Amino acid sequence: WMPQVYADLHEMGPSQPYFFAPAAAPFHEVITPFQREFQYVIGRNNARYFDESGWLYFTREVFDLFYPSYGDTYTTFNGAIGMTYEQGGSGRAGRAVEMPTNDELTLYDRLSHHAAASMSTIEAAANNTEQLLSNFESFFQDARRNPPGAYRTYMVSANNPADRLNSLTTLLDRNGI
Repeated sequence: WMPQVYADLHEMGPSQPYFFAPAAAPFHEVITPFQREFQYVIGRNNARYFDESGWLYFTREVFDLFYPSYGDTYTTFNGAIGMTYEQGGSGRAGRAVEMPTNDELTLYDRLSHHAAASMSTIEAAANNTEQLLSNFESFFQDARRNPPGAYRTYMVSANNPADRLNSLTTLLDRNGI
């Protein structure tokens, strides 16, 4: 199963408001223009709900789509619109934490923010289903016709230990490679 939209929800330190897409620059060079632009579609929808509720948030300052091992970047490299969402709080916040602004951030607030961002993301995806699906399909067609990157083939020596080769082929199989 390959998602078309992927949101990786986290909690960061308690002194920050909510973060959602679009991601910060730099974007990795293989991320398509559609994937970059659709982060704005989702971000604007999230902002609408947060603005209506008077909730603080920020975008594009941190949490980039450059490093390929993050959950959102990995899914983006596989055609999805991948995003990280970060809620201030973390494990130190417990049921409530006092913010630097002297406001209280409760567990209920944190859950409400993640729930609103999640539902808003689903709404934005549902409202753009045809565009998402056609670009997802194009992502794979384009990759077959004109793969990104300098290399088309990789060589792995058969002289590696058998258990390591088996682990590698299992990982490649799991990822459809």
